[in-house]
Amino acid sequence: MFSENSFVYRHPGHVLCWVVAGGLKMAPKPMEPMARRIFKGVILLEVAGVFAAYGLFHKMNTSQDFRGTVNKYFPSVLEVFYKSNEWSGIYGIREADREAWSKQD
Repeated sequence: MFSENSFVYRHPGHVLCWVVAGGLKMAPKPMEPMARRIFKGVILLEVAGVFAAYGLFHKMNTSQDFRGTVNKYFPSVLEVFYKSNEWSGIYGIREADREAWSKQD
């Protein structure tokens, strides 16, 4: 990378450079900018996931018809909804849904 005729110095803009016989060359950029972009992307995905989870919970919490659709295609998701409500002290949603769905059939 360096030859006998080269030396490293810090450019006035705090950029690491080295001088070789052919002229001034910039040092290779570190991976830090790429790591920051990846980190920001991961944070953005996590925030989007939190909003999506809240939206799903809100829809399930306010619509018995939507809970019926979820029960039809994703019963394990509905079970998590019921359990989380029971853990927080809200009981009777499961029983009310079963009663309403049995009357529809």
